[in-house]
Amino acid sequence: MSFFKNLFKRPVLKRTVDNSDNVFNYLFQQGEDCDHVNNAYGEFGKEPTNPIPVNGPRGEILYLNQLRDETNSPILFHRITYTEVAGLTEAVDVFEIVNLNGQKWDILYFHMYHPRNSSHVPNLFKFTNSGSLFANLSVGLGISEFVNNFPKGLSTVINRFYGNIADLSKTVTNLTANNQYIRPQTHLQRLLQVNNANKFFGSLVMDMASNYPDNYFVNLLKSQSMHLHILAHKVAQKKKSISKEYLNEISMSTVIHKDSALIDLAIEVISSKNKDAHVALREINNEIMWPIYEGSNLLEMLDNTYGLLAIPYLLTAYLNPKTNKILKKYLMNEVERLIYTR
Repeated sequence: MSFFKNLFKRPVLKRTVDNSDNVFNYLFQQGEDCDHVNNAYGEFGKEPTNPIPVNGPRGEILYLNQLRDETNSPILFHRITYTEVAGLTEAVDVFEIVNLNGQKWDILYFHMYHPRNSSHVPNLFKFTNSGSLFANLSVGLGISEFVNNFPKGLSTVINRFYGNIADLSKTVTNLTANNQYIRPQTHLQRLLQVNNANKFFGSLVMDMASNYPDNYFVNLLKSQSMHLHILAHKVAQKKKSISKEYLNEISMSTVIHKDSALIDLAIEVISSKNKDAHVALREINNEIMWPIYEGSNLLEMLDNTYGLLAIPYLLTAYLNPKTNKILKKYLMNEVERLIYTR
């Protein structure tokens, strides 16, 4: 698949303005003429196994420019990655979209190797019937690359790639100025489960660390999702400082999964945000000190100062294969005590 991986490294402006300039134009023209990809299954446009057929990268932009939600709102969009799908020789493009008021977020999949765009739309969407400025242009309210601070950051990226075409950058700035854009938890979880999410995960972490408040991640950590917990831990690493509640929830989230990698990540966060706690608590994992802890209150001297932050350190000792059954039980009792007495 290196041929197609190289295809997706092409300059975005050439890709979105004119298919005829693309050396791969023959692939777009010789594909299946259809509204649905042959042998597709799953929800149209919203599953990688049933992508929207379009005519090249230009077709992706034209399709999204014409798309409206149920309230007739235009769509803001950026391409976040691509994915390979069994049964399709070529890769499928993945776009994240949101309506203007920030209330409707979604993920759409496109297969761009077709002579025309599909005339069908995903569920709960429609095509505009108006003569919208962007409805017939191959530039629009989005871009074919990942955008930091999406969609507020669109105007900067659009200006870089499109220049001053139709005052597009200014238009996007005006459209998004008075709205707040925060990804709903359900949408974020879908986003993290996209194939090839690793391609944009680092950028997403940096974006959310800069633009999302701590209480957003506190709520993520109260879920049962490993994907959301990893993201919240990674974001905490990138933030200059985080709230005490955020740090406590990071510690408590390790109990749900008892996953050694997540526990190590939590300890890294604690170490960077509260060095004094880390220095004191890491002694829990010192084999030499275990005998004096056994049968006593392990955290007697640490409860009032560090409390919940001790949990990942206790779990590290608990998961250590050298820890005997009696001590394992004692360590887990300490974890439960900390949670119930928080």
